[in-house]
Amino acid sequence: MSQLSSETGLLVAAVIGVAVIGWAILFSVEAARRGSAWSFRHLGIASNVLKPALALGIVAILVVRPVWVGLGAVYPLGLALLMVAGRRRQLAAIEREMGFGEIRPHTRELLLSRLRKGLVVVGAISLIVGALLAGIGMVQGWVIGALAPIAAVALLRSKPGQVGSTPPP
Repeated sequence: MSQLSSETGLLVAAVIGVAVIGWAILFSVEAARRGSAWSFRHLGIASNVLKPALALGIVAILVVRPVWVGLGAVYPLGLALLMVAGRRRQLAAIEREMGFGEIRPHTRELLLSRLRKGLVVVGAISLIVGALLAGIGMVQGWVIGALAPIAAVALLRSKPGQVGSTPPP
């Protein structure tokens, strides 16, 4: 058995959670920009990364103490894998029934516009919460604050008229 301090355990759980959320933020923007075919391929890759990560989390439950460190890793990874599998099944059904078509520019802009509002909220909240936690000496605050620049990158990627804003043919 391997013993971790509570602070290290919280840091591990925060890093894994932020990594999963950060990936989901960036994926959402790119899925809206690039369309269903890209999303389907990307989710296949994500599934191949999440499965061994989840297996390592399960091993951590067995060998790392306190046990909640492994649980803190398994929960976001398992939830991400569940969501990836569900979305892949939905996309596979769409492809089977009608194929993947091109996203009309108006629809793409509508999706990205809605995402931008959420990205601003996520960036602001993560910055405030991260700064507050870091201000009282919790190292995990810096990890939570890392969602703000991830949201900023996604916000920049979602702007209309940027280079590469439409998928290649």
